[in-house]
Parts: sequence; structure tokens; C-alpha cells
Amino acid sequence: MPSFRLAIVILTLAGWLLAGSVFGQIVQSETVTFPRLGKLIVKARENAGKRPEMMFLSEKTNKTIFSETIKDPQNLLLPDPINEGGFGPYLRFIVLRNTGTASPVIMAVAMYPGGSDNGYYLTLFTESGGRIVDLTPKPLLNNIQGGWYFGYLGPTYGYGLAEWAFIWGQGEDEIHYSLHRYALYIYGLRDGKLMRTLRRETRHKYHPQDAYRAFAELGIHVTDQRRRMPLYAEGLDVND
Repeated sequence: MPSFRLAIVILTLAGWLLAGSVFGQIVQSETVTFPRLGKLIVKARENAGKRPEMMFLSEKTNKTIFSETIKDPQNLLLPDPINEGGFGPYLRFIVLRNTGTASPVIMAVAMYPGGSDNGYYLTLFTESGGRIVDLTPKPLLNNIQGGWYFGYLGPTYGYGLAEWAFIWGQGEDEIHYSLHRYALYIYGLRDGKLMRTLRRETRHKYHPQDAYRAFAELGIHVTDQRRRMPLYAEGLDVND
């Protein structure tokens, strides 16, 4: 009889472990009110079978009305079967308001940890026509040295997405985390999708820690909104 009970315990634990592997782990959850869909529970799930996944559930019925896995062309966001869940990939999000849209915008960032740098993949979701839509045709890739800001970009560009990415190799003394020139990108919303409207290289070099200041060359004030995600904030501090 004791051996039978032990077998039940072992099978139960195995079931829990299998469920964690197959169904993934909810790492973040927040209730967000949308204009037509009402209150939805927004969830980030890691290792959901293959890739990180964003989920939108009705608060009333708890049914999933929209979900999307975050895909990258290099398949870096596929969990490592040997160390699944122990060393990424990771997924976090923040809720953005006052973005020029009628609905809140969910900024989701998946992260693949590397050796001397990390890969960050941005996807933006909002409500349009009574349904959840993905504003990004494909996830945008950036590194520790870059960043994103979605919001008001001044009277010239209105509301949209600002992105900055470092350009390496424009000086003999450049090392990974040193002064670099930056490529500045602006994306505007067209037909419900983000479309790039501007690319410009900076005149000056900036340190990765405050590279967001590069947009001052265009008269635009931005911040790196990834720093509002607790899991990522510390890893973006490259002063040390």
C-alpha cells in the first residue's frame, strides 16, 4: 500500500512537471480596459510549447479571445530543451496610454540572453474594430545599446514609435560598450500597421547608457520604455 501511494505521488509530480513544460508558465498578468472589448486579462507566457506567447482573455468568461507567439527569424526564442525555462527566452510587457490611439497599447518585449549582449524583440498590440491586433508586421530586433519609445514624437512626427540602434565600427577606439553613432528610426501608423517613415544617422556619438538622448538631434524627447520592465531594467544598466 505505501508503494502504491508513492507511485501516485510520483505520477502527480510528473504531471505537474509535464504541464509546466507543455503549457508554459504565466510570468505576468494584468487587467486592462479596452474601449469595446472591455476588461481583458493580458498575460505573458514563457515556454508555451515552443515560443513565448502573449494572451488576451475575457475577464468575464476567462476565455482566450486572442493569442500570439513571438517569433524571430533566427529561432532564438525557441526554448532550450536542455535548460528549458532556466535561461530564457523571457517575455514581459507594459501598458501604454496617451499614445494617440483610442485604445491602450501593449508593448511586449521578448528577450534572448546572450554572452556580451542580449536580443530584444518588440511587438505592439492594441484594439481596433473590436478586436486585438498586432501593430508590428514582424517583431523589431534591438540590443542593450538601443531602445524603443512609443508615444508622442513632437509636432513634426506626431504619435509613433522611435527606435535607436548603435552603429559599430566608425572609429578605431570603439569597443562594445563605448561611444557610438546611432541609427534613428521613426515608425508611423498606416492602415493599422507600423511603417518606417524616417532613418537618420546621428552627427554625434553617444554612450549606450544614455543613447536615447540622440533623438534630441531631431528635437524629440524619448525614454527607453524597456526600463519600465523590472526584469530588464537592471540588465540595461551598462555604466559599470
